[in-house]
Formats: sequence, C-alpha cells, structure tokens
Amino acid sequence: MKTKHWFEKIPHAVSMLFMIIVFVTLLTYIIPAGEFKRILIEGRNNVIPGSYSIIPSTPIGFLDMFKAIPLGFKAAIEVMFVVFSGGIMFGVMEKTKAIENAVGTFVHKVGRDKKYLAVVIMTFIYGALGVFVGYEHNIALIPIAAVVSLALGGDLVLAAGISVGAVTLGFGLSPINPYTVGIGHKIGELPLFSGALLRSALCFSALSFLAYYNVRYLKKITK
Repeated sequence: MKTKHWFEKIPHAVSMLFMIIVFVTLLTYIIPAGEFKRILIEGRNNVIPGSYSIIPSTPIGFLDMFKAIPLGFKAAIEVMFVVFSGGIMFGVMEKTKAIENAVGTFVHKVGRDKKYLAVVIMTFIYGALGVFVGYEHNIALIPIAAVVSLALGGDLVLAAGISVGAVTLGFGLSPINPYTVGIGHKIGELPLFSGALLRSALCFSALSFLAYYNVRYLKKITK
C-alpha cells in the first residue's frame, strides 16, 4: 500500500470551505452579538464611530447554515464571474499550449543577440500573467522561464526574477485582480475595480524596475 505524502492528506478546498462555514455557525452561539450604527453616504454604508452596541443574539440554525451558501453566491456573483472567467481562460491556454508556444516562438525570433530585450519582454509577459490570471496558476510556467534564462546565458536566479518576481508584482498590484481587489471592493462597498488607473501605473512602474534589475543582473553574471 502506497503511503500518502502530507500534502495528499489535506482536505479538498470545498471541504475546507464547508468546515469554515460550520465553524462560523458555531461561533454565532458563543460570541456575543453586536453592531455599529451606519449612515448612507454617496451610496456607501459608513460606520459611525463609537456607535457599537450589544444586541440580542440570533444564532444561525441548521437549515440557515445551508441557505447561507446560495445567498453568498448571490451576493458575490460579480466577483465569481470574474474568477470563473479567469479560470476558463487559463484552462484554454494550458490545454492548447498557447503560452509555451508563444514563449518558444518569441525566444526563437529574438535570439541571443537581443537577450536584454528578451529579458525585459519576458518580465512583462509574466507580470501580465500575474495581472490577468492570478498567482498559483502560473507556478507551472516557472520552468519555461528557467529554460529561457539558461538559453540567454543567465541562471536560475534570473529565472526567478523573471517569473516569480514578475508574477508576484503583477498579482499584488493588479488593477483587476478578482481575489485581492474585487473581493475587497465588494466588502468595502466600493465601485468594482475602482482606482484601476493608479494601480496600473504602480504595476507598470514596479515591473519596469524589476525588468531593469533583471537586465542589470544578467549583465553582471555574463561579464
């Protein structure tokens, strides 16, 4: 009998979410209920400081716990649509090998003669993947950056800068990220993906600085 690794024993994500729902339901019987008074300003419910008060507890019943699931879907339908769309887009690109083929064609066209330009473009490509696709989805694409970096005369540190570094910046500063931006805006009752111009400028600036650092590092190790 094959022994399972520790990561194979981790419950499925759906099971973990259901356990969280059950745990939070139990907390409604333990934690005292309270609320802040709110005032509607420009379409947003703003909390009035110092208005917190204790209210009678209304614990969630067994059936209400299950009803909360579709009600949550209804409340977050906009964010869920973006998440599903991103997952579908990545699935299509993965099955058709579109990303691998595009990177291979790019390296073939650019060649070693323009390796610094290749590093800059690759940095922005991985940054764009972080912006539009997400973070964990791009882990499988890190080996491609390693192959490209070695082909250009670099090393695995350069590969990490091109792939992990760029994806991290793109994901963290994405103007349209459904996980970090969309959910936060939904909770804060802000217009969905508002402030996109500022976040886009910050994202471009950060990726430009990273591209400069990657080129500088490649020059240093190839002297």
